Amino acid sequence: MHSVSEHEEPDPYFEPVITLPPLTVCSSEENEECLFKQRAQLFRFDTIDDPPEWKERGVGVLKILRNRTSGCYRLLMRRDRTYKVCANHYLLKNMYLRPNCSSSRAFVWSTTADFADEVVKPELLGVRFANSTCMYSILLR
Repeated sequence: MHSVSEHEEPDPYFEPVITLPPLTVCSSEENEECLFKQRAQLFRFDTIDDPPEWKERGVGVLKILRNRTSGCYRLLMRRDRTYKVCANHYLLKNMYLRPNCSSSRAFVWSTTADFADEVVKPELLGVRFANSTCMYSILLR
């Protein structure tokens, strides 16, 4: 039986059973250079609903990346806070950025294969920037 004078402080530290090497996190952007980086809001055109409508896919930083070895361009966008990918597809020569008729700070384009979800599928995407100067800076690159 312990007396009142013998007070033991609880020590929550335990020695590890095995030591693990430091983990290196790969973002798949190591071999790519960033050509454009701007905060934006991404939408996708949902045709399943009746009537079809634009649905928000996420808010975050939109990047246009160029692979250093192959020279391919890729559009990548991750959501804020969670960093979940909401757009990930190659930019091809037959893809055109069209200004949205309802906003001076938005673009619309279609892609044949977007890899953001588990299922690869064609999407009609739209992006809206904070102002029109951010939008037109993408065209100057």
